[in-house]
Amino acid sequence: MKRSIILFISLVLFSTIAVGIGCARWRHRHYDADWITYEIDKKVNKLGLNLTDEQKSKLDGIKGKIVEFTKSRREARKEMLSMFREESAKDVPSFDALIERFKNNSDKRNQDLNGIADILSEFYQGLDDAQKKKVVAAIKEKVDRCEGWDKK
Repeated sequence: MKRSIILFISLVLFSTIAVGIGCARWRHRHYDADWITYEIDKKVNKLGLNLTDEQKSKLDGIKGKIVEFTKSRREARKEMLSMFREESAKDVPSFDALIERFKNNSDKRNQDLNGIADILSEFYQGLDDAQKKKVVAAIKEKVDRCEGWDKK
């Protein structure tokens, strides 16, 4: 049971990080908050979780946090690019402000991801055993497909 929780949180956290920091550039839709919520709903329906009203409201809260996170990351990227363009246009650029801004963005990103992980864990704990088995089976399938990424 503990292992399944860790797998679930790890998968969601990895996906969120990949989207948030820009590693998922194979499709620009990963930056679109509406697309992300659509994919979450599609996965829930595909798994046939049959969520209760309380579980649906928790899931809506999770989707809201992910949308908020995605939009804030987009704004942070725009601000960093703008600051970089301003500094690089100077005769003697100083990147101290950029480094400080990057550190602040990194700290905020980590706080946001920790918050998302916490509410995901709370959501998972609220599922019944049958729902948990379906979620873990889907994660296991995804992990099995991704094992080839770690070849040396």
